[in-house]
Amino acid sequence: MAAPARPTAPSSVLRCFAGLRRWLSLAVVVLAAYAAGAAPDREALHSAAAAAAIAFVAYVHQDRRTRLRAEHDRQLYRRFLHELPADGAALRFLRRPGTDSAPRAAIEALERFLTGWHNVESEFTNEYLGSHLRQLQRAIGVLLRLQAEQAQGAAASARHEVLRGRVAAAAAAVLLAHQELVWQGRRLL
Repeated sequence: MAAPARPTAPSSVLRCFAGLRRWLSLAVVVLAAYAAGAAPDREALHSAAAAAAIAFVAYVHQDRRTRLRAEHDRQLYRRFLHELPADGAALRFLRRPGTDSAPRAAIEALERFLTGWHNVESEFTNEYLGSHLRQLQRAIGVLLRLQAEQAQGAAASARHEVLRGRVAAAAAAVLLAHQELVWQGRRLL
């Protein structure tokens, strides 16, 4: 019989303890600087206090920037899941290989996503998530081009059969890129 799984704390609790640990280590540095001031050299005490104050301000500023970046990425990830959900019309259509015509709602959802996410506000600050988003955007762009080409072609031609295979491969690439971004977002955020 397998051992029961060890309970894990929510990530917010872990972040809180990580922040507390950083604050305590900073307090130790400040106290060490103060204790060093017990020596007769008062100029060294002033230098140590100034260095500790500068380090404290830099630490607080860096911690705030990190929190803001993480919050931006979490909000962007929630927006991504809302605009291109795994159970939405666009991805449901892509899971059915071999269909010739795409529902207009599915194509419009993919076009809306592609045009709406090509701006600075829609970029992840986490470079790894950003690279997965760009990969998804490229895959959607290829799929939309092939889908438009397929819609214009004749249904009985040999080229149509080749296009059908390429569209199916592009649809699989979009699904894979979407799943990878969802998985990485859950893992990192």
